[in-house]
Amino acid sequence: MDSYSGFYDNAKLSETPLLKILKDQGVNTVFVCGLAYDVCVGSTALHAAELGFRTIVVEDACAGVSVEGIAEMKAALTKSGCAIVQSADVPDLASGKNRDVLLALNSLNVLDSAKSAHLSIASRVRNSLGA
Repeated sequence: MDSYSGFYDNAKLSETPLLKILKDQGVNTVFVCGLAYDVCVGSTALHAAELGFRTIVVEDACAGVSVEGIAEMKAALTKSGCAIVQSADVPDLASGKNRDVLLALNSLNVLDSAKSAHLSIASRVRNSLGA
């Protein structure tokens, strides 16, 4: 199926098998990387977050189409609650040794309006900690 996202076709009319596979396996955290950051990676990560997964984009394991597109997608990913990390951070995140504050808030499944407020607070906390 023609798709930029791992979860839906481009018109978002039908699902790929990915959601069922992840749910059947009890997956709650998704790490996303690849080509292109500002198209397929971003679309997959946004849909993963929308579907309730704690979503982590491994930035240095991605390449994009354009600098502007990457910047726009990064802003959209951050706004949706995705964590953007480097590959060196993955082992501690995957093992649970390090949990990003935004990811913890994402797992609460709060209402969208409350989620925005929580994400804003979490971003400020993360920035003040230098994370």
